[in-house]
Amino acid sequence: MPDAPSATAEVVASDTKSRLVSAMLRALRTTGYHGTGLTEILASADAPKGVLYHHFPKGKAELAAAAIALTTEKMDSALRTIFASKTPLQGLELLLQSHIESAVQSNFSGDLRASCPLASATLDASSAEPLLQAAVKQGFERWQMTIADGLSAMGLAPARASLLASLVLASYEGAMLLARAHREPELIEQTASAVLAIIRTEVVQRKKHRAAQSKATQARALPAKLGSGGKL
Repeated sequence: MPDAPSATAEVVASDTKSRLVSAMLRALRTTGYHGTGLTEILASADAPKGVLYHHFPKGKAELAAAAIALTTEKMDSALRTIFASKTPLQGLELLLQSHIESAVQSNFSGDLRASCPLASATLDASSAEPLLQAAVKQGFERWQMTIADGLSAMGLAPARASLLASLVLASYEGAMLLARAHREPELIEQTASAVLAIIRTEVVQRKKHRAAQSKATQARALPAKLGSGGKL
């Protein structure tokens, strides 16, 4: 079976690449992009020194961009699942609650599991890391678009849905920063509750408005129907 060694090598290479990305993702969550050296990442990934540039020819920045892309994909998938459910706002609330629980468990020190890798990378990225900057920008844009699409599907006007989606992201990231500064994860919960309350109110008002419009349209159509000889 001549293909077996090649297939095995591909599996090993894929596993090594995955370990490198996971190690970088942990670094972004804990010590940050500039706070972690390649030697530490390779040790964490249990990978040989020369393998990094085999998978990521542009080095640390390309590896970090891959880690950001992985986080973006996972969160985007979770958001799409939530908005495809019958109770999207409850799902979104549960998702935020899970992040709050992580913040409580970590106490914002040591293992900073509550840290958002995109936020960390945003603070660390500079003009010297265009790959990292681009990955972060694309990640936030993708999340914002997914949330906006979900809110639009709930009946909100596209422009309003887009604005509220930005509010969700900005409020959450800002609340994380304040909660870290004060060591009070309750700040995240309070912010999340306030933002979700705004969205719920707008969704309800939108439904009432559409119902009123539908009723008015039916009322206008009724005299015309009767005048043309129609029957009730």
